[in-house]
Amino acid sequence: MPDPSLIDGLARLDKQQRRGVVEQARCERQRRIRLALERVRRELLPMMSDSRAARAIDDAVRGRRASFLEKPTLRIQVARELKVELGSLDDVPGAERIRQLLRT
Repeated sequence: MPDPSLIDGLARLDKQQRRGVVEQARCERQRRIRLALERVRRELLPMMSDSRAARAIDDAVRGRRASFLEKPTLRIQVARELKVELGSLDDVPGAERIRQLLRT
């Protein structure tokens, strides 16, 4: 449930200001996702190539076991770390976009 004071503050903004705030929040969310993906890649998946790490992260976020047949606890650890840093995992991108973010 969102903070009532946050909702009240947004409701008081005019349309243009509200768009600006939402755009800033969207950019900040994307920045946090990129940083969380980079950190998980660096700390938990250093032995994998970027493409394999991207698929593994995507599998962990979506609850698939395919990339973690040899180390099933690693999938849980990756998902947990991302959940702690990001809260919701609903908008974490797919494997191809994750791979692109890891290479930048």
